[in-house]
Amino acid sequence: WDERHEGTNGIGTCLAEGTSVTVHRDEHFRDYNVRLSCSSALILDAHGNLLCVLDASSANSTDTHKIQRHTGKLLWTLGGKHSDFAMGPGAQTAWQHDVRSAGTNLVSVFDNGAGDSGAPRLRTYSRVARIRVDPVAKTATLVSARKHPSGLSAGTQGDGQWLSDGHLFV
Repeated sequence: WDERHEGTNGIGTCLAEGTSVTVHRDEHFRDYNVRLSCSSALILDAHGNLLCVLDASSANSTDTHKIQRHTGKLLWTLGGKHSDFAMGPGAQTAWQHDVRSAGTNLVSVFDNGAGDSGAPRLRTYSRVARIRVDPVAKTATLVSARKHPSGLSAGTQGDGQWLSDGHLFV
């Protein structure tokens, strides 16, 4: 996220300017960041040394990104308009939250299925889905999905966590 490598972005600009900043959508330098609004703030210790940058980024998005931790390089995009993967039946998500690694090339995601007021719906209910990504074949396959028995739809928030005993906490 260094400004020298990524151009204008919330984290890099915060570090370069030494102060809290907000970078809105098309103010980002890289095209793949224009869907984001990023607010970042320095977190300092008692002596004024930098501990970290707190990043509060948001997107109205139907895609998930895998980013190399040490370089910030985008490794792949799953779903959305510019997916690196062919999305198998039921694998597309919308306005998702809580994307987690669920094993090698397996992600778990709380899939809203629909956004809040006025956003288009992918489905009429929210769900927790497990999706297998094959980075070589460039395919994404729905492994499993669970929805509430009443078919509830979470317009903006949600979380799902698979427990070690195989149960699902939503």
